Amino acid sequence: QCTDTCCSACFEPAPEELNETGDSGDGSNVVNGVDMANPPGGVTASKTDDVVTHSDREGHVLKMLKKIAPDGGASLNDLLSAQFKAYSWLVGSEESIDVHVPDILVLQRYAMATLYYGLAGHGWVDKDKWLSNDDVCEWQLVEACVGKMVTEFDPYSNNLVGQIPVEITHIRMLELLDLTDNELYGPIPTEFGYLADLEILRLGGNLLTGTIPFQLGQLAGLQELYLHDNEFLGTSMPGEICDLRNEGGNGLTTLWADCEVDDNNEAQVQCDDSCCTKCFGDNSEFIFYLGYDTYPPTTIAPTSPPIPGRPSPPTASPVTTSAPVEAENPDLKEHLKGYMHQSPTLEARLSDESSHAYEAFLWLGSASNLGGMEEFQKLQRYGLATFYLSTSVDLDWKVSNGWKSDDHECSWFGIVCADGKAVSEINLPS
Repeated sequence: QCTDTCCSACFEPAPEELNETGDSGDGSNVVNGVDMANPPGGVTASKTDDVVTHSDREGHVLKMLKKIAPDGGASLNDLLSAQFKAYSWLVGSEESIDVHVPDILVLQRYAMATLYYGLAGHGWVDKDKWLSNDDVCEWQLVEACVGKMVTEFDPYSNNLVGQIPVEITHIRMLELLDLTDNELYGPIPTEFGYLADLEILRLGGNLLTGTIPFQLGQLAGLQELYLHDNEFLGTSMPGEICDLRNEGGNGLTTLWADCEVDDNNEAQVQCDDSCCTKCFGDNSEFIFYLGYDTYPPTTIAPTSPPIPGRPSPPTASPVTTSAPVEAENPDLKEHLKGYMHQSPTLEARLSDESSHAYEAFLWLGSASNLGGMEEFQKLQRYGLATFYLSTSVDLDWKVSNGWKSDDHECSWFGIVCADGKAVSEINLPS
């Protein structure tokens, strides 16, 4: 018994009893011992009378997703994975999954949600309407659709962080995918070869590693491919991709990669002049793509005509750091100590010139905007800087946008502030 003012969601009994192992029969609806035909609280769906019911009570959607998952459904068995979170959101939205909606649209919606959860969507610059009940064609960054299928998806310079989920290939009618200037790392999914309609693929300005998948050569309609300014090492451009360059005017016309030969006659990516149309090296200026204004990635982008559908041209994502000045700020030190009188350990660290806490104190004391900070903000920035300095060296942060910069800490990567001032969440995935 639970009133509406207490329980946020109520569920009907499971349609069948679970056995001792937590399996409901064939096991296809069970995730870590939880029967998704009768899931735990937090997953809500359509209302029937006074009862909130799960829109995938029979587990049809879960079975479909597991069947096509490249890992055999293992990720959907992990309650903390982006895939499981996306599934939970999908079947728990206010509107049930309509039986008349084609599977391809259900998969597309699931794919978009997986991208959000898997690429740190909470920290994206533009994310209006994401994870809303609106059609995905209304979500920000979706630039074009045909028959409710997304054809252009442009989340460039949007602070995407993580490995590209293979579920992106469920957006089956993509013609243009622009992931330029984000913090994507790991390999390019070989499943990109399934995007039969893809014409333009922009992956420049990321941290991608591994080999360049030959499956991209299966994209017969591919016209532009941008792989430059990444971390590929000791790899070659697959012959299958180069073959696309030899198909006349209808083939691959633009292919950029880090194929510039250095003083040692070596290149990150081996690619013949007959294949790659432009090569980049360590000293090359960053260029978003053919026809776009160029500028070094550490400078401010010049004013230029905006791309339709976006308010301004993309900008690179430099990490700005301020070198600490080797001089103490006695007033700041006394201010910080005022919060440490009950912790001798914290006070000792602040005075230990070899500690990360002392380094954070020096950094904060040298800030040009220190005088304009509220007292609480000084303490907050000191704590965050100490955390960063204590972990960034040993853990080798892949992404640290904003950290230890003069920007307000609420804009630092992974930081969420509920009121725009006080940090309420620190989320640093992978």
